[in-house]
Amino acid sequence: MREEKAHIEAVIRQKKVHEHNQRRRPTPIGNNHLTATERESILCLRVQGYGIRKIAGALNRSPALPGPVL
Repeated sequence: MREEKAHIEAVIRQKKVHEHNQRRRPTPIGNNHLTATERESILCLRVQGYGIRKIAGALNRSPALPGPVL
């Protein structure tokens, strides 16, 4: 369980570094929308077979809505 979460977090960090290197920064649009980085991370993790709940936990988002977990 810890290894999976660490792997998810590593993938997210890698995507953020890539985005920074490309000088594309997500514009702050509030909590009701996913950033480009989050969308890429979700896509990569879904392809790797991770479930929605694990991905949502790694992104600190609700699995049902794009808003943050309260």
